[in-house]
Amino acid sequence: MDPNNALTQHFLAYVLLKMNRPAEAVAHLLRALELGSAFTADQLADLQRTFETSGTTAFFRMQAQYAQQLTERGKYRSPLLIGLAYGAAGDRDLALSWLEKAVDEHAPWLPELKLEPTYDPFRSDPRFIALLKRVGLEK
Repeated sequence: MDPNNALTQHFLAYVLLKMNRPAEAVAHLLRALELGSAFTADQLADLQRTFETSGTTAFFRMQAQYAQQLTERGKYRSPLLIGLAYGAAGDRDLALSWLEKAVDEHAPWLPELKLEPTYDPFRSDPRFIALLKRVGLEK
């Protein structure tokens, strides 16, 4: 309903990713990042080139790295979103490390941990189970 809403574009991107439509997912995620004004035009172009030349995994890893750099420079990016990007890249260790930071700071959207399909490959990992318990989503 609102194509200029960054959050809507972000959610749509991850739905499309799970539907195995990576090109559309990346387009919507780039739009979300553009609307959020966190990344520069050069970074967005770099992300697009990375997807075109190296694929989805490289794209999400680079997105997470750019977000991490912003955080290191004092421009807050939710560790939950950084963890989500590393999760989409298939990097379990980095995804879980950032999700642990998200839980430590009581980041918004933590209930998504229980439902977000990006984390499905991690559900049996003891670190992920411990995160769910800390949030109160698992017994």
